Amino acid sequence: MKGLYQKYIVTKTSGKPLAEGWDGIILRIDGGQYVKACRAGVIAFAEAVKEVNPKLCEDIKVKIQAYELKELGEELKNVDELGR
Repeated sequence: MKGLYQKYIVTKTSGKPLAEGWDGIILRIDGGQYVKACRAGVIAFAEAVKEVNPKLCEDIKVKIQAYELKELGEELKNVDELGR
């Protein structure tokens, strides 16, 4: 198992260059082995910026909730299919 390494190339949608020395970590929230930890990290970030940017906080929480509702719906569908 690998530790921290460069897996992604990040660019701005505007095409402008990233700041000199820019560094970041990508947290995948749509699925994958570490999805629960990534979502927890993103929610922690949202709470940390809530005072400065409440809209960003809310948008992040809505996005996470959408994934969780989708997964719950899939689980319920599977349970329903087992009961048939």
